Amino acid sequence: MGMKMVFALWVLLGGLAVAGELGKPNIVYILADDMGYADAGFLGGKEIKTPSMDALAAKGAVLESFYVQPVCSPTRAVLMTGRYAAHTGVYSVVRPGASWGLPLEERTLPQALREAGYQTAISGKWHLGEFEAGYRPTSRGFDQQYGLWFGAFDYFTHMRDGIRDWHEGGVRVCACVSWPGKIGAGTRIAEPLHGVDWYPTLLKIAGVSAEQERAVDGRDILPVLTEGAKSPHEVILHCGMSPGVAALRMGDWKLVVHGRAGAGAGKAAVKGKKKVELFNLKEDLGEKKNLAADKPEKVAELRKRMEEAFEGAVGMGER
Repeated sequence: MGMKMVFALWVLLGGLAVAGELGKPNIVYILADDMGYADAGFLGGKEIKTPSMDALAAKGAVLESFYVQPVCSPTRAVLMTGRYAAHTGVYSVVRPGASWGLPLEERTLPQALREAGYQTAISGKWHLGEFEAGYRPTSRGFDQQYGLWFGAFDYFTHMRDGIRDWHEGGVRVCACVSWPGKIGAGTRIAEPLHGVDWYPTLLKIAGVSAEQERAVDGRDILPVLTEGAKSPHEVILHCGMSPGVAALRMGDWKLVVHGRAGAGAGKAAVKGKKKVELFNLKEDLGEKKNLAADKPEKVAELRKRMEEAFEGAVGMGER
């Protein structure tokens, strides 16, 4: 299948929060660029030894069908806002010095957590805008920042050979979550989940309302993690690196629409005569057999749901 991914993540919860309130755990969210889905031992990796990662995964749940965006900035925007790229306008990488970033109107995860008394910090790459002070981490809810404002740097030389598109190889990532006493050790979760889900889930854990002016696309996944519940999503939207390029998962089915850059925004971006692919992920996780011609009714059903998901979408860098 060539499962070379763009990101890996670990979510660690435990102990008492700095806020000092019982029941509110410390939250550590680790987001790693350019790590393959099966590079970590807990997902079958053999070449690189990852004992610390494996130990964390063993104490909690491995998320086998967890999705993010294909590249850096959009994935960070998803985490910060709980909203798809189609609604934040962060479809692609925010280049150093670019005169845009995560819109200032967006409520961010650290801003919301501070409402609950949390102290917040970011270490590593920000990559959501730095051309004006208002776009920088300490203006977006972080009390402290240590690291880089943008990408294009690393601590080790490596090849950026990930699959940067909306097929499974570009958006399904290596992920686990640990919360001793809440999430059972050795749990494996196959339910489809998305990076947008951490925003409402972590706010619920912190006791903060996710009700806000700009609607959240994510869903509370705590019941999935702690009770074995089904995914709260009927569909999961995968936004490409420009409007009009997208995929949508509904159950075992996955529709890929090959739009074009500059196709505009909103549902019009994914309408019209475009190349489409349809896959059954249960039978064909490698997405090798395009069933679009054989199942036009399923294509039509998923295209309609995709158009609905793109309702109110904005263009690249728009607010």
